[in-house]
Amino acid sequence: MIDGRVRVSQHAAEEYVKDFGGTVEQARSRIGVNIRRATHVAEVTGADGKSGVLYAYGGACYIVRHDERGPVVVTVYKTEPVVAAVRDKVREMVTKELRKAERKERETARRIAVEKAEIVVEIAQINLRMVKSRSEAVRIACQARINALHTAIAELDEELRKVIGNKRAIAKTVAAYY
Repeated sequence: MIDGRVRVSQHAAEEYVKDFGGTVEQARSRIGVNIRRATHVAEVTGADGKSGVLYAYGGACYIVRHDERGPVVVTVYKTEPVVAAVRDKVREMVTKELRKAERKERETARRIAVEKAEIVVEIAQINLRMVKSRSEAVRIACQARINALHTAIAELDEELRKVIGNKRAIAKTVAAYY
């Protein structure tokens, strides 16, 4: 739950009007009331790379980001209605999956941070070798190795982006059951 003052972005108000009807001013008011009742689902990272918090309440999902002036509801989208008897069982199952995805994200982030640090050290050693060497062949080989290591870093970043995207998709599924 969010306490205190929450700002609502123009985009969020427009999305609320599109999905639930009413005017933009009514949407701002409803979002303000609903976000205080909403359940925290997960920390998510958007496709744009910005992180936020996913909340769900009353058939709607809310993405909240924090800036220097406090929390801001940046977007709202509608969830599909579900049968109550099934909802609780599915909610429990998908919540377990979300916890697994969160653990995997933490483990992957930690592993990738270590691997990237090792690669940076190797790049530094190769740079030193390249600077000390008089041989053009050695310099070319060193530069090729450095380029390969930069590619490896990019691949690690992509792996982490995929894990984060998977967690985001699971979190949105969990939100549908609140």
